[in-house]
Amino acid sequence: MNTRLLPIFIAATFLGSCKKDDKPAPPKEFIQVQQIDLGEGIVQMHYNDQHLPSKMEILIPRPDQSAPVVALYINWTYQDDFPTKAEIFNNTGSSFKQTGEYHYKADAQKRIGYIAMGRLSENGSMQWGDTTDYTFNANNQLIRTNVRNDDYYNAFAYDSKGNFKMENEETREDNNIYEDRYEYQYDNNANPLVVNNLGLFLYSVLGDDFLEASQLFSSNNPILSKHIYLRKTVDESEQPTYTYQITSTREYTNTLDENGGLKQVNIKSSNESKENGTVTYSSSNNALFKFTCIKKQQ
Repeated sequence: MNTRLLPIFIAATFLGSCKKDDKPAPPKEFIQVQQIDLGEGIVQMHYNDQHLPSKMEILIPRPDQSAPVVALYINWTYQDDFPTKAEIFNNTGSSFKQTGEYHYKADAQKRIGYIAMGRLSENGSMQWGDTTDYTFNANNQLIRTNVRNDDYYNAFAYDSKGNFKMENEETREDNNIYEDRYEYQYDNNANPLVVNNLGLFLYSVLGDDFLEASQLFSSNNPILSKHIYLRKTVDESEQPTYTYQITSTREYTNTLDENGGLKQVNIKSSNESKENGTVTYSSSNNALFKFTCIKKQQ
């Protein structure tokens, strides 16, 4: 018997016994991201009836400034609302050809346990490559990804408001000390990228190449992210004899639409290197991301 039908039968059974003043719970409203214009490319999202991503298209602008063309798209397949597979199709110029797949495996709590990535060879066989393990905390927040083949991992943490952060870290090898220090700031507005785990879906197929982890996983919208890497050499009395520092900063200016969803994000990025306190390199640039969001009911 299909147990998913049980709530319908139960509701029908007790419908006649409800009092006149009983009112159904109002539909839950949420903001759904339809499109992200990254300037150099456009990400368009499509959803199934459960408001989960069913298809993602990546469009790139044409040199003649005519309508953008779909460069690739990804289709997700579900079983009981869990993604089991994502198929990747690339534009060959005359048609679309499947070039790869992601296979998802659930953990005990029906979250992503691991993802296996496959590439389609010329002879049509699937060549399986990296497998990435996913680990979540009790709040269903992603806290670690581990690439098995490369033994490479990312560790994530969150503040009390559910916003992403990286923990400060210090290591030492002989007289060399290595430090990683992080700073994050967020606004008080809801981040539409975490609705129905959209950020996690994007991360599972794109990583953080397009959007930062602070944008993909945080309850609120980031306004600042800063990473300071410091390497210093000390003498026998622990006094520095050499220092090298890299500071990477991202400042976000978020504009909201009339429904409270993201409309655009202006990102100012800057990088600076110092050797023994003297600036040896600096650069900065601006990027504008435009969002199209709509209000939905669930």
